[in-house]
Amino acid sequence: MNYKKKPKPLANSFVTIMLAVALATACAGAMRLVTYRNNQTIIRNKIQKIEDQIRALHQDDIPSAKSKIEQQVASYRLKERLVEHKSQLTPGMPAHREFIKANQQNTNTP
Repeated sequence: MNYKKKPKPLANSFVTIMLAVALATACAGAMRLVTYRNNQTIIRNKIQKIEDQIRALHQDDIPSAKSKIEQQVASYRLKERLVEHKSQLTPGMPAHREFIKANQQNTNTP
């Protein structure tokens, strides 16, 4: 009873092939996961840069635009500009002024 056991060649090669396929699949999945994570990081950085640019616009451009508008609308400056352009406009009487709110429509039109 002294004999060598011969391995089953078909079963042994099948297991080896399946392990190789499983390993290749796992490696491909890991590479795809790394690629997706890198793309997410790149997109997150782009979004952060755009948000920073928007914040900079809000901090820099909007206040300067508001100050320009306030300079243009200032009543003393308006009067000076009307005189410079020799406008025919004259100051109105306070009784003839009508204040309209933004959410209210004027129903008393002449």
